[in-house]
Amino acid sequence: MEEQRHSRYSGQLVVGFALMVMGILFLMDNADLINIGPVWRFWPLILVAGGAAKFLGAQRSKEMIQGAWIAFAGAWIYISINHVLGLHFGTTWPLLVIAWGITILLKGMLKPAGNGAQKEGYCGQ
Repeated sequence: MEEQRHSRYSGQLVVGFALMVMGILFLMDNADLINIGPVWRFWPLILVAGGAAKFLGAQRSKEMIQGAWIAFAGAWIYISINHVLGLHFGTTWPLLVIAWGITILLKGMLKPAGNGAQKEGYCGQ
């Protein structure tokens, strides 16, 4: 159990540190302090790959939903930054609302059926 907790926290530390470094680099690039080059326009694909890996390796529905959200966010950011099909943040933000609604529906559909009834003392007979 302790080993599982340690690997999860170390994974969070790596991801958190990587996001922090990427944010600093983007901020410095936007301030014209450095030039990180055109290769960085593909960084959201890292989110897509990470989300897909989490989705495919999920053992619970909650992990599947989290993986799908990470992959979706990466795809949305990639499309918006690179203006795929002429789309950008201003035109694609409603996709976030749609995805949020889908998430709420999936959570409701994937919730165990007996969970709510047991909480209220109903035994089904």
